Amino acid sequence: MEAHQVARMIHARQFPSFCVLLPASVEEIRVIGALHGQIEPDAASALLAACMEEMETHRAEIVAQQAQRVEDRFLREQQDREYQEALEMDRRRAEEREAQRRREEEERQKATERQGAQRRVGVSVPQRRQLSHVPSVWSTRC
Repeated sequence: MEAHQVARMIHARQFPSFCVLLPASVEEIRVIGALHGQIEPDAASALLAACMEEMETHRAEIVAQQAQRVEDRFLREQQDREYQEALEMDRRRAEEREAQRRREEEERQKATERQGAQRRVGVSVPQRRQLSHVPSVWSTRC
């Protein structure tokens, strides 16, 4: 960057110009302190001390923001894990319900088939049991 571009960016009004710059972002520079014209050593020292406090405050803000981002990321990951676990539990429950429904359906079909088979034979199981005590006509004749 050329000197006149920097002078325009920091709004230098007089020269010499003594500025303390803080890079706010990749494309932005923030002026946190400036002296223009005849610069006294005591004024420069005072400006640097004041700027150090502001820079420390800025650094603390950046550290706090980073910590907040880390905490947010951790919380988001934890919520995602819990959500995935809940989805897995729901999936398992649905599978269990479906398996139970299939078993009940199979039992109903088997019961229906048994009843159909008994109707075809013409005698129900309880009737067969009752008839088993009756002497057979064939057994008495032979």
